[in-house]
Amino acid sequence: MINSKRKEGDKLLPVNNDDNANLLKIHRKLAYATGNFLTVLAISLWFPYNVLFFHNVIGMSAKNAGHTVLLGQAGGAISTPFLGMWSDQCSCKTPGKRKIFHLFGIFLTAFVFFFLWYQCIGCTNAPQSYKVLYYGALAIIFQFGWASTQIGQLALLPELSSQKKTQVELNSLRFNFTLAIILR
Repeated sequence: MINSKRKEGDKLLPVNNDDNANLLKIHRKLAYATGNFLTVLAISLWFPYNVLFFHNVIGMSAKNAGHTVLLGQAGGAISTPFLGMWSDQCSCKTPGKRKIFHLFGIFLTAFVFFFLWYQCIGCTNAPQSYKVLYYGALAIIFQFGWASTQIGQLALLPELSSQKKTQVELNSLRFNFTLAIILR
């Protein structure tokens, strides 16, 4: 039974107070819980191994490997709030203002992840500063994609359900899948 309304932007959306009517089906819950599988897998490989890869395989000094990681982290820190604001202001109808950020982030993360673990083009005899810029730019793009996926998925939570109990359940499932991926 619908007996109240909440305001979102310029639209009034019905809030459903019937406990049974707003429950999500199990396949939707699992889809939400596994929605960040790729990005969590990528980030769990990125952080433990990237400095070792840059230092031992690419041949960067430890200092330059650290600078490369720092560039990526700084790019992620700067882009995340803007992605959140863009996600809130997006007027995308298809596939939806949250899903478009989530899908864009998944695509970007998957695409860039390959290049992060590959010898950079033209780096054979290049100075280390070139390698830092090359991999640093890729790290920034990777972090931007990762943040876009996370923002898109987390912002989708209140749109899937207005019930706190369901939101907590979805977040718990998401966290459990995240732990399963990290502990693999």
